[in-house]
Amino acid sequence: MKKNKAIPDANHYVVRINWDESSEGWLATVPAIPGCLCVMPTQESALKEIRVLIRACLEIKCENGHPVPQPDASELEEVAGVLPLLNISELARVAGVPRATLAARVRRARPTLKPNVAIAKRLANRLVNA
Repeated sequence: MKKNKAIPDANHYVVRINWDESSEGWLATVPAIPGCLCVMPTQESALKEIRVLIRACLEIKCENGHPVPQPDASELEEVAGVLPLLNISELARVAGVPRATLAARVRRARPTLKPNVAIAKRLANRLVNA
């Protein structure tokens, strides 16, 4: 299929992934594209599938002459604000825990440490001064 330049890259859209109790799976939604959602057994599979669905939704809208929703800049700014928190290696270093331990616990969605005010302050200072 020939790539249409009018269709934005699916990776530019903000995706929200949350655990959904009613479907017992990870629910992926795209705020800029109402109705574009999927439920998958893992976060990784939900992200992979929603990217495919974003492309499909955008192609269908374009083919049918409907307006193609653009990625929401305010959503991207919100994500950019937390990017420093997404670096597992850096978080592990600042928190003083092994990277593999932190990564494994994040995947299992379990807390890694008991609340530690000193660590929280160091992380907050790093974000403010970044």
